[in-house]
Amino acid sequence: MLKFLQNGEETGDIQFPITEVGTTSRLSLMIKNVSIDPTHIIFYSEDGDMTIDESYPRIINAGESHQVTLIFSPTQDRPDSLKTKWGFREVDG
Repeated sequence: MLKFLQNGEETGDIQFPITEVGTTSRLSLMIKNVSIDPTHIIFYSEDGDMTIDESYPRIINAGESHQVTLIFSPTQDRPDSLKTKWGFREVDG
């Protein structure tokens, strides 16, 4: 099981900063594995303008925490604000 921490506090609702069209925002957060097993994590996003820094760890061992950075770069022709499903799929073991 993973927990997410933003600004040192556990959160379930990650708030991205307001991002002007044509610019890039980055949001760093910590992911902590609170299970007793290593956990493989796979990032997903339904929005093509939202990605993750590719250096994020694919496996987090039990009790470990790692920083990840989400990146949002809305294109000039983007019609909507960031309202998408994203997260990490977790596979224990």
